[in-house]
Amino acid sequence: MISKKIKNKEEHQDDFIEISAVDSKAVMEGEENQVIHEKKHRTKKRKLELNEDEKKSQEAGKKHKKIKVSDKIEANKNGEDNLVHGKRFSKEEDKILEKAISNNIELHGLGKDGLNMILNCQSHPEVRNCWKEMGAALPWRPTSSVYYQAHILFERDEKHKWSAEEYEMIRKYVEEHGTKWKTLAKVLGRHRLHVKDTWRRIKLTNRKRGPWSQEEYQTLFDLVNMDSVYEGH
Repeated sequence: MISKKIKNKEEHQDDFIEISAVDSKAVMEGEENQVIHEKKHRTKKRKLELNEDEKKSQEAGKKHKKIKVSDKIEANKNGEDNLVHGKRFSKEEDKILEKAISNNIELHGLGKDGLNMILNCQSHPEVRNCWKEMGAALPWRPTSSVYYQAHILFERDEKHKWSAEEYEMIRKYVEEHGTKWKTLAKVLGRHRLHVKDTWRRIKLTNRKRGPWSQEEYQTLFDLVNMDSVYEGH
């Protein structure tokens, strides 16, 4: 009887050990499955995030592209040469053109006379082909249109002529602060290249501090009169 009880107890222990092993294995498999499931979930979530980011990026790119060339597309509907004709330059195009001119002056080392040389390229054979280079910045515009737009932006006959006070302001500013054209241009409400070119034309050799001499004032008013002559043409 005792032997039978011992045997039953041993069998029961064996069953318990076997069941425990099965339970442990099930737990381990369950944990592994949970880890795999979580990993798959994270991977799926990451893919969705990446797809969403890519979608947003593409939409932003399309929107930017549409804004950037919308005028071009509209103007090209009836054009056979794929160029924009007879449509006003946008502010964005003006900025591109201004930057192209600045870069060309710097690239070819034209210095302080660069703007004048470019705007009057017929008189300067060394820059005669510059408009092909700068026109490449606006490939949807005819080179001739780019050339004329540059004259509109930079020619001396702007909205209003330069006054004697503005000439004096330029002179004093350069004397005190140097050639920080960008800052001075904001004060004057002019483009920095135009301010720079105006300073070049002032040609003051005597930059002493204090009151102007009679000769300096005469030079100043000669320049004002010169602007009036340019505006009359």
